[in-house]
Amino acid sequence: MVKLFEFLTLCDLVKNYDWTEHYFYYDELLISEQIGVPKPDVAIFDHTLALLGNPDRSRVLMVGDTPESDILGGINAGVKTCWIDHGTRPLPEHIKPT
Repeated sequence: MVKLFEFLTLCDLVKNYDWTEHYFYYDELLISEQIGVPKPDVAIFDHTLALLGNPDRSRVLMVGDTPESDILGGINAGVKTCWIDHGTRPLPEHIKPT
């Protein structure tokens, strides 16, 4: 079987979530508070992509539910973005998922 994608999660906090049931889905699990660089800082995205062998950023998709950190961070890092809209608030006008 050919592996087409690397799956990674880059999260802010894990203390309120039990990752043990879902960890096997991911190749890597990074927690920004443990690394010491919060999203949307480009450095956390650079670090994450380096762990994945620095893939071509045009082939990377950042999926997130927080526009100010997930989507803006992905845009600033030069990767495609997808916003998960839970219907709880509008997307800020200055942030445009790609």
